[in-house]
Amino acid sequence: MAGLKLSLKMEFRRWASNLLTALFLAAATVFLLLYPGFIQRAEAELDAAYSAIDVSGWFISAVGYEDPEIPLAFYDVLEDSGFIQNSNAVSYVSMAPLSSAVENLRNTDENFAALTLAEQYAKIKTKPIINLALSTGDRLYGLNHADADARFSHLLDTVEWLDGYSADMFAGSEAVCVYPVDAGVALGDEVELIVRRANPRDIWSDVKREYMTFKVVGLHGMRANASPHYVYCPLSAMREAFSDPSWCFSLRSFSFTLKDSRTLNGFKQFLVELGLHENEAVRVSIDDRILTGTISPLQKNAALLRGLHPFFYGIVALMGFFLCFLTTRRRGREYGIMRMLGESGRSVAVKSVVEQVLLCCFGLLLGITTMLLIPGKQSDWMNPAAVALIMGCYCLGAFFAMLFTVRVNITSLLQGKE
Repeated sequence: MAGLKLSLKMEFRRWASNLLTALFLAAATVFLLLYPGFIQRAEAELDAAYSAIDVSGWFISAVGYEDPEIPLAFYDVLEDSGFIQNSNAVSYVSMAPLSSAVENLRNTDENFAALTLAEQYAKIKTKPIINLALSTGDRLYGLNHADADARFSHLLDTVEWLDGYSADMFAGSEAVCVYPVDAGVALGDEVELIVRRANPRDIWSDVKREYMTFKVVGLHGMRANASPHYVYCPLSAMREAFSDPSWCFSLRSFSFTLKDSRTLNGFKQFLVELGLHENEAVRVSIDDRILTGTISPLQKNAALLRGLHPFFYGIVALMGFFLCFLTTRRRGREYGIMRMLGESGRSVAVKSVVEQVLLCCFGLLLGITTMLLIPGKQSDWMNPAAVALIMGCYCLGAFFAMLFTVRVNITSLLQGKE
């Protein structure tokens, strides 16, 4: 009991150094309770950058400057991969209205002109005529949605729709189309088109020909008499019509936006696994320059803050060691007196550790009280686990310091050597 009274008395005598120790610990407590907020802000900035910056990509030809021919297998795999937020897919083929082809043959083939109208339609449908001379400027476009083609996107406001139809038709597979406004057809009419895949060596000869019937559900404002015919239909309807493998049906344009920019590296690896980096016909170009330039410093900042977090707890442990060591190294005479009053060496050590625990609790309480007065901190600043860790680190350092300071040779003390 006498030793405990002496210990408390000595604590009050050293109030200045103890107060300084408590202030240091309070400052460490404030910093370490605020520190998770720094990490949260860095990660929030990183998340905001990922959310604000879209990563887009598109297919390009690997053999020239013409539109690429993108196999449907690539399109289907990418659409089902889970990486894609939205995509613009376009295909097109040369085409001509069946009535125009019949009119053209009437003017160039006397034998054909001698047939009745019904016979003419039957012949042109049942017996392919080589050198049909379809205009290569007239095209049938298949779109997966209205914004997939830049030209049609600009025409969209001019489209007059049949009741019950809208631009949403491109998401379906119904055989419907949007036709030029002055091409001589009306909403609700059915039009027959000759579509073909041209021989690349002879653009006027046919490699494959198909006859398709569409219901006109929209009229767009581009004048047919001032430009080639551009007819637009759902991409799915075109795919169904050209399901024969001999058509080698492919997309001529495919661009996309990633669903989550965080998956960029995973998406690039996915493309490698698909073998697109080795494909001799098409390549994928990804525009990630803005994202990379923005997030790289944010990632480094967040990683640095996370990496330093445990380091600062180590600093608290070292602070406990040195503060305790410095404040007790000159207390050998006090410890010797306590020993002479009957205290054992172990008891003196325990009391010294208890002193540091009480001092630590006071410093933590002071730090938490200070935190209550700080404006603008994160709402979940009070983290009991962090407080316990601070106390544990400090007390661990203080404990090791005690091992070097409480050992006193009483004989030497009595001889005046200590």
